[in-house]
Amino acid sequence: MKKKHPKRVKIIIKRPVLLLFLYSITHADPIINIWYIGIRENPVYNHYIEIYNPTEEIIDLSEYVFLKGHGQSNAIGYGWGNELSNSGVSFYRLSGSLFPGSSKGFARDVSHESLQNMADVVFEGECVLAVSGDDAVGLFKGPGDTAEEVLAACDSIPIDAVGNPYEDPGQSWQVSGEAGPPNSTNTGFYGVTRFAILMRKPVVGMGNAGDWDSSRGCVADSCTNDTITTSHEESEWNIIPCYFYEGCDPTNTIITNGAGAEPDCPDASLDIDSMATYYYEPGTAVFDSTIVLNEFLANSETCCGEGLFGGGEDFIELYNIGPDAVNISGWGFGDTESEAMTMAPDTSIAAGAYVVLWYTGEPNGFPEVNAELSEGGEAVYVEDAVGNVIINYAYDEQMEDVSYGRIPDGSETWQYMNPTPNETNTDQLFIVGQNKIIPDNINIVGNYPNPFNPRTTIVFQLPTLSSVRVNIYNISGKRQRTINLGLLESGTNTVYWDGFTEKGSRTGSGIYLYQIKAGSQVATGKMALIK
Repeated sequence: MKKKHPKRVKIIIKRPVLLLFLYSITHADPIINIWYIGIRENPVYNHYIEIYNPTEEIIDLSEYVFLKGHGQSNAIGYGWGNELSNSGVSFYRLSGSLFPGSSKGFARDVSHESLQNMADVVFEGECVLAVSGDDAVGLFKGPGDTAEEVLAACDSIPIDAVGNPYEDPGQSWQVSGEAGPPNSTNTGFYGVTRFAILMRKPVVGMGNAGDWDSSRGCVADSCTNDTITTSHEESEWNIIPCYFYEGCDPTNTIITNGAGAEPDCPDASLDIDSMATYYYEPGTAVFDSTIVLNEFLANSETCCGEGLFGGGEDFIELYNIGPDAVNISGWGFGDTESEAMTMAPDTSIAAGAYVVLWYTGEPNGFPEVNAELSEGGEAVYVEDAVGNVIINYAYDEQMEDVSYGRIPDGSETWQYMNPTPNETNTDQLFIVGQNKIIPDNINIVGNYPNPFNPRTTIVFQLPTLSSVRVNIYNISGKRQRTINLGLLESGTNTVYWDGFTEKGSRTGSGIYLYQIKAGSQVATGKMALIK
């Protein structure tokens, strides 16, 4: 049995054929791409935030606001848009237009002149950017002249955020495996959302909808600053330490003391150089083709290919949705973008026909591919003979011996199912090998598509015949919808959610939780609605 090498893909925005998860067309919001708090010594407070347009559309910034949030227990109202008695303004409505691939920066009038010169907007006085590193700043979309009106319009779900207004990490937040210097008692760390530069990784072109723990790369249920509980691989951010100037002269030797260590000079010019220019690289555009990824299995244990290999192997199934045969001679196949590990010989796929490639990780040649599909999440990559990208499909964690494919063949609807290599995909998931999938406890398989718009299918498994109720909540815990399913058989079941609330109104973009209640058992999953 081959060894797996999980590579969890937190957020990768690609452009698969047939507009599958095509971010730039279905979603047109800016993101926070740079966050920086440098020296904080009265009268200089070096604060900077930048937003970026990762889409192909012009964005009207007047639809967006910055809101400040506090985790301190004595905050008025506690949460987004609420203020401490001495914190000043926590609301700012943006203005103007943001063109594709362009950014807009914001600094304070008490920041060093190098930051003010770099910024497009300089806030005056105690503004929305007057934060200490343990607060939060969120980018929200919605109408209104007050924080309350905007929050009501978007169900308190931001487009993007740095920090969480419902928690207080102490000094600042640990991010991307960088914990900052130890505190005075050596019982924890100071974090890095102050005295460091946070820059979004170039593969991130979508906001975190306020899911700060996932955004900063938490790898523990309780993601605190007591130990190192985040990782760079899981995070959306690159962390850059602030510079220390010898004698406060940037022309002298530069010393970097590590992320989270307060710089000793207000001049931020070299920190600005470190920010460089953020860019979003959404992946190579997919070439229009009638050959589509129809099904794949990335977690094979006992299925499939026993007759060929004597054991289970991962596979991908290609399908020709067009009216004519397609010759795939010279096409390359792999598991990483722009890396074709195995080339196809003179092979044609007839109209309405399939071809299966086995990802064995062995150099035996087509139809075996010298790459393996990770069960923890990876990509299926296919390019034609001249390098045009045909398929660049990023997937998340997969179930053992359960494939994921289009039903019916070639459609835009994806579903978990019994593996059917080189056969018509079937709309069921009950028998895998010879064993019925019946968990010991209620089990969340997931929802597809995810992110979704406007509808998603939630898949779950029951251990016994049960009366089932599904509750949908927004990220703030407010119930949006209850769906009573009645008695359901053991095994795999599904439920649809169309994005509407109990009262029939359409919900906004953001992170939602779904809770499956079956008898005394409860299981919860997370999904993202984008518009």
